[in-house]
Amino acid sequence: MVKLLTKAKARYDNPLDLMKAVKAGDLKATNILVGQNNPSAITAALFEAPTSFPAVLEVLVEHIDQKTIRQALTQSGWKTKALQLLVEKCDPSAYAAVFLEAATQCRTALMELMLDKVDSCTLTRALASAVSSGHSEVVKILLDVCDASSLSFAMETAAITGQSAMVELLRGRCDAKSKRKAAAKAKAAGCDDVVQMLESKRARLK
Repeated sequence: MVKLLTKAKARYDNPLDLMKAVKAGDLKATNILVGQNNPSAITAALFEAPTSFPAVLEVLVEHIDQKTIRQALTQSGWKTKALQLLVEKCDPSAYAAVFLEAATQCRTALMELMLDKVDSCTLTRALASAVSSGHSEVVKILLDVCDASSLSFAMETAAITGQSAMVELLRGRCDAKSKRKAAAKAKAAGCDDVVQMLESKRARLK
């Protein structure tokens, strides 16, 4: 019975010991303890890990499976270095889903790390989602990476739904033809403030 209790206590204490080793930057102890803990405990240690010990961070990430990485990337509050390592370890087939979820959650730091890892279709979908949700910070990130047709379509969507703040963000990246088209659709939808914004002399010159 004593032997069983001792083993149980050792298993119970492992997450705490791992956390202590990680926070202290003890690479040797981390290498030993990481194999005695489950992915959730390793992820918790990674979340709290100081970025001044990059080798420790790398050991932790190497012992996390893809399912746990996906779950971790849905959480906010990650330090940049840890977030970079998680993105690097993430299966490329999951990039689009992770990026779109980040856009939905306004997690701009993660989005910026993944801009060169997703295709134009994913960028367009993220822009459409951000515009419809009124997430201006996400839209600002996507302005320089989405093509002209995607930006024009996004502006039309914003115009029809009366999202003047979104129209203001997008109109500077759209040509005169796109602005006229968006203004016509806004007029048909009864969004007079958007129409005025798009048809003003200043807007036409932008």
